[in-house]
Amino acid sequence: MKSIKFITAATIVLLSSAPIPVIASLPSVSTVATSLEQNLVPLAANNFYNGWQTGYQEGWKEVKGQNTIPPIPPIPPIPPVGRDTYKDGYNLGFVAGMNAAKKK
Repeated sequence: MKSIKFITAATIVLLSSAPIPVIASLPSVSTVATSLEQNLVPLAANNFYNGWQTGYQEGWKEVKGQNTIPPIPPIPPIPPVGRDTYKDGYNLGFVAGMNAAKKK
């Protein structure tokens, strides 16, 4: 009996009579986008990031009205040195949200 030292995709297809479901196991686009976004934000900037998200949405609502549904906030900028707290992120996000809402 021969032993197989290297198993490749072609070998698996030849040994298996059933097709391999590759696409069914892929995550959704929103899951990939969320995980990419979370990985782009350093751990030290999580408070800034959370403040940015909330501030952007509140700034949007300030211009468009409190009952509007704001868009998903963009990825925040890198926080300035010494200004990486939640409050700093909120303030910068609020201004960015207001400016974005005025443009639309």
